[in-house]
Amino acid sequence: MIFFKKWYSHKNERLELTVSFIVSAACILFSLWTISVQMSSFLHIPWMILCKTFTLSLTVFIPLSVVCAVKFSSHYLDFLKTTSQNITIPNFRIISIIIFASIMTLALEDYKIKFSLIMLSFLSIIIIKSNTKQDIGQTRAIPTAQVAYKHGYLLFILLVFISVIINMVTYRSDFDDSHFIQLASQTLLHPELAPLTFDTTLGFVYDHFRFAPYRIASYEMLIALISYYSKINLFDVYYLVVPAITSALTLGVAFLFSRVFLNTNKALLATALFLIIMLAWGDVHVAYGNRVFVRLFQGKGLLIALTTPITIIAGLMLIKKPGLANILPLLIAQIVTIGVSSSGLVLTVFTSALIMFCAINNNIISTIKRCAYIGLSLIYPAFFVLWLKLFNPSIVSLEQVGTYLPVNSSLGLSFRASLTLIILLIGFALTYQRLKVSSYPILVFTTILFILNPWFADLVADFSSRNMSWRLGWAAPVPLLISIGLAMAITHFPKPPFVDHKPAFAISTVGLILFIMFLCGGRWAISPTNNVVWGKPSIKVSPEYYTTIKIVNEITKAKLAGTILSASPIAAWIPLIKPNTGIVMPGHTYPVMLQTTMPAGEFSNRMRLYDAINSQVPNLTSLVDEMKKYHVGILIINAATRPGDILKSSAPGSNEISIIFISTINEYSIYQVKYEKR
Repeated sequence: MIFFKKWYSHKNERLELTVSFIVSAACILFSLWTISVQMSSFLHIPWMILCKTFTLSLTVFIPLSVVCAVKFSSHYLDFLKTTSQNITIPNFRIISIIIFASIMTLALEDYKIKFSLIMLSFLSIIIIKSNTKQDIGQTRAIPTAQVAYKHGYLLFILLVFISVIINMVTYRSDFDDSHFIQLASQTLLHPELAPLTFDTTLGFVYDHFRFAPYRIASYEMLIALISYYSKINLFDVYYLVVPAITSALTLGVAFLFSRVFLNTNKALLATALFLIIMLAWGDVHVAYGNRVFVRLFQGKGLLIALTTPITIIAGLMLIKKPGLANILPLLIAQIVTIGVSSSGLVLTVFTSALIMFCAINNNIISTIKRCAYIGLSLIYPAFFVLWLKLFNPSIVSLEQVGTYLPVNSSLGLSFRASLTLIILLIGFALTYQRLKVSSYPILVFTTILFILNPWFADLVADFSSRNMSWRLGWAAPVPLLISIGLAMAITHFPKPPFVDHKPAFAISTVGLILFIMFLCGGRWAISPTNNVVWGKPSIKVSPEYYTTIKIVNEITKAKLAGTILSASPIAAWIPLIKPNTGIVMPGHTYPVMLQTTMPAGEFSNRMRLYDAINSQVPNLTSLVDEMKKYHVGILIINAATRPGDILKSSAPGSNEISIIFISTINEYSIYQVKYEKR
């Protein structure tokens, strides 16, 4: 009743109420699922019992989620009344700094130099504004040409529709999917086992995976749950059903986040800019745009799209109204973060740190109290961090696991990285005020100072995992921050005559030019040159998946036996297509994960074979003993490799083993391995 009363009485905020209700209800339900899955893993509760218990509990969970979502949406609406964002049109000194920084940043190639220059520009703006008395409220005297969206909900529905359709019809395959789908598949194949406590990729049930690195998230288990009860194909759930929902939620969260800093009209514009920017941001494989709509089916993409911005919203709400009861939204956001990806364990800490900076004020007691509440919300992810550091089964140090890339990789190539830094600088210049510093400039400044800082990112990678050298960039809602910054600049375009409002005209023109440059400045995420294929809604697996099916069928037809030693692209899909089949080492992302649980000696032996078969000129001559140890009976290798190069006949022990060509399928040849009896 409270929700409907507010919905009818707040005609101008109905969109905010509706979207916040839907987003919060979805987050609450997913957090309950995450807790259930992780509790099952910890207590070794079988999957079948988990499913039955959770579905029965939905009779309680759904009403509970609705009640909590109603309270959150009401609290969010009250919170918006306290968030006024005074925008100050910079004077010509600051505009000159922005233009100079823009020219120099675009001209430079080294990201560290770009970063240093932008930091100096931030500090210069702070100094200038600190010495300027007449800044606050300057924009109130400037008549701006603003567009009034009389039917904002229609525009929002249109944006959601576009995002869902693009998500459904664009095809960008990724080998990581072989692991994520296999996690769901093996869970369904072994309902008698507890989820996330085992692995079957080597062809047998391998234990010791409870809360192992990379085995914490509940997202893939949700895919399995939906597939199990709906009887929809696992691939369709993974690639179509769930991404359609999450792409709609992504636009909802983008609007809610933008609305914290802008009025409804401008927030809708910022949401539209966010959608366009994310579709354009496809310079490199790990660019922000390549993590969202074209690959939103992967749980880790939701860190950028959903969890980071919703965590900051919940944190800012807690700052405005601190209290134990108000910790719950932030705690739920933290649980959702580690539920979608194990990377969330580290990201929750740094996203919470950004919120803590927003909590700082002149009252030390108040600051400590607010920060304590924010820190208390980390109690759930802290448990897993302690487990990994003190009790985890990892054989190697987590600092040695993962792929190193510089933090600016998420920003794309040099040109778009420069534009991102410049737009953040403009957003800061528009909102930073000497006497009243609001949340947006604090978020922008701390994002630059810590999250996009190349030296700090490397430091974080040294004590967490190598992946965090670039995934740290996901701890701040960078795409949304630049969308909001652009919306602020563009919407303050003055009415004619422009000569009366030169600073406003200059900053709006610069903002518009930067937006156009961003769109034209690199490869789009939805472009065919980004390995994206457009077509009717379908599963988005790589072509090697279908090749692997043909190879597996050929192996079955030829009645070949023994462990498979395969090139990585095929080895990535074999555990999913032909489960319970012995394989020396699954391909692509699997070695990184198995390294954390497998005894070092065994992992080293298996990797010697795996590295040999995946080398430019595969040669197994010196690895006959390892092949015998793992009973290698089938080789799948690049068709361009000559049989004589695989096993040198003059090598010691080579007379004890022979390989027989079976067939070639697409780019891969199949060989049977035979061992001579002594």
